[in-house]
Amino acid sequence: MNSAMYLAAFVLGAVIAMYLLSRVALWASKGMDDSARSVIVAHAYALLVALIASWVVFGVLGIMAVVSYGAATLFWMAVDLRRLKRREAEREISN
Repeated sequence: MNSAMYLAAFVLGAVIAMYLLSRVALWASKGMDDSARSVIVAHAYALLVALIASWVVFGVLGIMAVVSYGAATLFWMAVDLRRLKRREAEREISN
């Protein structure tokens, strides 16, 4: 497998893994208030878990793992913050 395919597979894996980890973290934080802070904390926790798991599995924490998981986390966090903003706007309209 050439390096471009390896990189694409790693990034796709990071996006899928961070989606799943962030959903678990968001589910676990249901007791917290529904705010941007809780979304950011849940995604930070998911990133920490992913980086620790990557370090345990691969033995080293490479820059590729940090960048891939970090970028995937930022993507899903932006999606979740946008959803939160949309929900807050809908609540204001219905009130």
